[in-house]
Amino acid sequence: MTCSLMVKQGQTFVFYATIKDRSGALIELSGYGVSAQLRDGLGNLVGALESRLPSGRTGIVNLWSEDGTESWPVGRLFCDLRFVRPDGVIQFTETFSIIVVAPITRPGATS
Repeated sequence: MTCSLMVKQGQTFVFYATIKDRSGALIELSGYGVSAQLRDGLGNLVGALESRLPSGRTGIVNLWSEDGTESWPVGRLFCDLRFVRPDGVIQFTETFSIIVVAPITRPGATS
């Protein structure tokens, strides 16, 4: 299954992902390391997403952009989540896209 998110430049980017196994059960992520990067269609790094595994929330990963979205280019970006299990095994989610569009309303604009 592929997923796309849409964000406007300058908008706060915060979301959470639910991580499930092939049977649809939420995965216990205690002790896992999580990282994520945004890249354009040519593989150029656009930015990194911060992540947190909330305590007591099985299968949930909180993700956000500490640097904001103002500098993200308009168009389609690509991302996946990289997990490092406590035993050192590295796994990735499916790649998903983030579609960035320019906002219509701009602060301080009078025309």
